[in-house]
Amino acid sequence: MATQYATIVVRRGNAESWADSARPLEPGEWGYDDTSRVTKIGDGFSLWSELPIHLTASSDGELPQEVRARLAENLADPTTVEGAALADAIAAGGGVGGSAPLAYDPATGAYSVPAGSNITYDSATGAYTSN
Repeated sequence: MATQYATIVVRRGNAESWADSARPLEPGEWGYDDTSRVTKIGDGFSLWSELPIHLTASSDGELPQEVRARLAENLADPTTVEGAALADAIAAGGGVGGSAPLAYDPATGAYSVPAGSNITYDSATGAYTSN
């Protein structure tokens, strides 16, 4: 059997053009946001803003800043799947369960233990411990 090759065309645009678009992606049609580096796949009726994001990363593995910020928010919120997993990991490591006692600073992109927390972070070992 001979090998057949095909070209897949992905609809591209920047964040502004996607926000202004009134045309939904066709079912199975791929769209790529050059600004945020996200991919979405059409369902034939939902506008760009209503479609779920399919992540894409840069060549060095970095996720888009928008995605990292949203993930950080989820990690800090124990009611989300990500936050609950983080809280469980901290609890298993000797921290407190039931909440994710880390604060995220979007300006620096770093997590820190907030003042008054009942855990401390040891930068030498990379471990969290109960006070």
